[in-house]
Amino acid sequence: MSKQVKVFLILITILGVSGCARTTSSVTPTAQPITSAPSVTETPFQSPTEEPTASPTALYVSANANLWVEIDSPADGAVVNVSQLEITGKAAIGTTLTINDDILYIENDEHFSDVLTLVEGENLVEVIGSDADGNEVSLYITVYYEP
Repeated sequence: MSKQVKVFLILITILGVSGCARTTSSVTPTAQPITSAPSVTETPFQSPTEEPTASPTALYVSANANLWVEIDSPADGAVVNVSQLEITGKAAIGTTLTINDDILYIENDEHFSDVLTLVEGENLVEVIGSDADGNEVSLYITVYYEP
């Protein structure tokens, strides 16, 4: 116990504590140095009905966590040599997805799949998920087609 705390306790004992008396003290607390930062462990979001799997390529979870979309394949920055590309992933049931110009509705299963036609070179894949309340999430990945 520090000397300052002992002095304060002795003063309280001598003076007593009264409901209508106010006492002040010049006791200054001493700061303890921080020797290490707290550790943070990140856990990837898992869809509620799935067992943990490999990390998705891209994932977006809305603020209310009821609307989420993840892209499993292809990876962002992937280089492919075929013009027809299958994009796969998962989204919350009830989500309406727009993948570039294609519209999908997630009804009974969280999984989705769509085939896109690529142009030679860089292709931006835009995935937008929305729910009945008007909430929206967006994911973007780039895929390169080199025939």
